[in-house]
Amino acid sequence: MMPITAYTLDPDFSINGWESLEGTNLVVGYPRGIKASEDNIDKLRIKSNPLEITKQGINVLLTGRIGLNIDDSNSVDMILTGLSKKRQNANSYCGNA
Repeated sequence: MMPITAYTLDPDFSINGWESLEGTNLVVGYPRGIKASEDNIDKLRIKSNPLEITKQGINVLLTGRIGLNIDDSNSVDMILTGLSKKRQNANSYCGNA
């Protein structure tokens, strides 16, 4: 079973299971094909935006089109680590210019 994690840009947002999303105004992004996400979102009638790939979820979260992204934490961590390394390399290059 893959670890599923919820990501948000709101530092004050707290989540305690799927039921805590019921009745919120958040639009939740999730990748198509993760059955647990699809089933819970349908059951609780959460506003949602099904996505094709993990990177798309990060992008729509960063642009404010969704308020919460639910995805496989291993996939998200790999992408965020890659972005962090690119940023560090860019900062290093700028710092040496």
